[in-house]
Amino acid sequence: MGLNGVRESLARRVPDGLFPEATEVGGWWKRQNNPEAGLIGADTQSVARRVAFVGSVKWRDETPFGATDLAELVASAQQVPGAQDAALVAVSRRPPTRAAAEGLAAHWGPEAVIAAWR
Repeated sequence: MGLNGVRESLARRVPDGLFPEATEVGGWWKRQNNPEAGLIGADTQSVARRVAFVGSVKWRDETPFGATDLAELVASAQQVPGAQDAALVAVSRRPPTRAAAEGLAAHWGPEAVIAAWR
């Protein structure tokens, strides 16, 4: 499943109790693709009035979402217009490290991504 599939899965999961205002899930990047936010949960698709979350997808077999990934996500989120107060989320094949999990509002793994299609 690629990034678009993950976005579509999350779009099926939200809005929910954690992110009730996130009616659209997409991505954001500058023209140079740096920074890039793979996941944006917002109230509208084109120009969001409210960004609920900014997230990253790291679908690696052996390495969990870690502190370096979280630092990159924080740096990217700070540059997303309107996302200064947005929650940070991650989607990864393996659970995040303890240090990274402490900085995330939510984490979705393979089971959660697939469950959105049931």
